[in-house]
Amino acid sequence: MIICNACGLASLNEGSRICVECGAAFPSGSGSDSSDSGVGHEAVASFSKRLTERSEPAMTVTGTESAWRPVSQKTAIALFGLIAIVAMVVALYTALSRSPSIVPVSTPQEKKLPDADSHKALLAKESSQIHRVFDVVEAAVAQGGALLESDLSGFSLDELRLLRNTVYARHGRLFNDPNLQQHFERRSSYVPRSTYSVDNLTPRDRANIRLIQKQEKRQP
Repeated sequence: MIICNACGLASLNEGSRICVECGAAFPSGSGSDSSDSGVGHEAVASFSKRLTERSEPAMTVTGTESAWRPVSQKTAIALFGLIAIVAMVVALYTALSRSPSIVPVSTPQEKKLPDADSHKALLAKESSQIHRVFDVVEAAVAQGGALLESDLSGFSLDELRLLRNTVYARHGRLFNDPNLQQHFERRSSYVPRSTYSVDNLTPRDRANIRLIQKQEKRQP
């Protein structure tokens, strides 16, 4: 066995005179023969030790020997497929987030007609409001106030008849119609007089009567 003068290791290729470790070439007669050198046995032992160290695994994890192994073709294909799927999901999410939001078109809804009970309640409410207005107008007539044509709007024929006779009741007229008599007797302002006369009516009273009669003629 020859000892290389360049790297100091034992060469196993004696015929070619080329060091198998460092590749250095040396002519015949150079280098050291392990059988003639005093340090040949030590060099051989050192060389064997180095070979042993190099044969040990380069990585040791938690006391367990493990060598790095290349990734198989199937594993690589699976990894590339997973990466492609993730990229597609990210691209789709980005496109959707940038697209304008879709505003739903509202469809016209049919107008719901009120049922019978709602209609009755509405009529009762309107009737109550008309009665309150009638009471106000009747009180104004009883006090001799001047009426306007707009004050008589919405009244029925019976209500207009009551308003016209309110002008006479204001001066204490007695009525042959028991319904009229009972109605005015419930009014605190009514004071019946046996001496009642049409001559007691004022010009404003007469104007109110003509306006009420005009409105009565308009009723169907």
